[in-house]
Amino acid sequence: MSGQGGVVKNKWDGIVPPECRPNPAILKLDADLQWVEATEPLHADIVNVTCGIGP
Repeated sequence: MSGQGGVVKNKWDGIVPPECRPNPAILKLDADLQWVEATEPLHADIVNVTCGIGP
């Protein structure tokens, strides 16, 4: 879930806790279907919507 922590006024503050820093052993499949090193927020390139109810 992209940007669910550290969101202030609908904008992610960019602060990543030390335990969430990138690890070269952890990969993700990006929007271009390429394997890349996983970084927070994980789904920033795939989902760009705000949480809420309804369409």
